Amino acid sequence: AALVDENRTLRELLDLADRAGPSFLPATVLRPGTPGSESMFFVDVGRAQSIREGAPVVTRHGLVGRILEVREGLSVGMDWTHPDFRVSAMLQDGTMFGIVDNRRRAFREVDRLVLNGTAFNEEAPPGTPVLTSGLGGVYPRGIPIGWIDDVEDTQGQWLKSYWLRAMVQPGQVTHVLVATRGAGDDVAAQWSADPAQTGEARDWL
Repeated sequence: AALVDENRTLRELLDLADRAGPSFLPATVLRPGTPGSESMFFVDVGRAQSIREGAPVVTRHGLVGRILEVREGLSVGMDWTHPDFRVSAMLQDGTMFGIVDNRRRAFREVDRLVLNGTAFNEEAPPGTPVLTSGLGGVYPRGIPIGWIDDVEDTQGQWLKSYWLRAMVQPGQVTHVLVATRGAGDDVAAQWSADPAQTGEARDWL
């Protein structure tokens, strides 16, 4: 069963790689396995493959994290459970913007994402996909992050935040794609035909 699941994951990743072309490179994820490094990982691509610091790391389903340090043939990254993770985000239709960060728990597998800073009078229905907005210049526009789950908090009559269900569970990831310098500012087309960007996403939760 494990082999079948890995083969399916690789086929899905190769399908995304075909759509993305040379702007994303396939890589294998290695976890350090040391205390305090649960949100960090290595990938077996680096400077020799035109990987840069800050490069997004993705799977077929969406965002895993980004690269922090690049070496010649190896890079160090952090996933979205890292306490320093932040990404400018928007609803799929571009009607609402905010910042996604995480809420850490005792165990990384139960960490959750939150979309912060949205206008109080705007509504985001459960199941709505949330993507990177491209603002801030770190992540390109259009990478899936998660789905709206429920309201997390309200601040007076001004701001509202939402719990998200993440597209990717980092602890289960073994193979990824890492953006190269030629990835561009808008990569939404790489996921636009994916079920995660439609109502079918609810069946995956």
